[in-house]
Amino acid sequence: MYDKLLDIIAFVMTEITVNNKSIKAINYQNLEAAGFSKSEISAALSWLNDFQTCKPDYNFVHVKKDDLYVRILDRTEREIFTPDAWTELNNYLNLGVINYEQFEFLIERFTEMNVRNMDKSNIKSVVAAVVYTQSMTSKNGGNVILHGGEAIN
Repeated sequence: MYDKLLDIIAFVMTEITVNNKSIKAINYQNLEAAGFSKSEISAALSWLNDFQTCKPDYNFVHVKKDDLYVRILDRTEREIFTPDAWTELNNYLNLGVINYEQFEFLIERFTEMNVRNMDKSNIKSVVAAVVYTQSMTSKNGGNVILHGGEAIN
């Protein structure tokens, strides 16, 4: 579930930061055509809204291409990631899905755990876990991400 939401968030953030679209100008029918449900799209947009509420000083529109982070891996660190996984992790960083601290934290933990050949799907799962576990509770302490089958009364 969280992997799909992360795909939607990455799509939306790409549209905003790379293609300079407003959130209202994004064609969400493309996501539906790609197989995402309206509830998944709604949950991802709710997460983005919650993220913006919790971090009002962070503005997705102002992520500058000039501010892209370049990280050179040492020999041991290069063994952690497949090329696709490394590209995916950098994309999440440069889109603002994760921050520099989380990026470095992940590399450090993978090194300590002696992880090898992590692929793109593994990166997506780990990033989704980091993003959603750190954002499950916001300022009001009561926000919860629904899994799609719940009803709100």
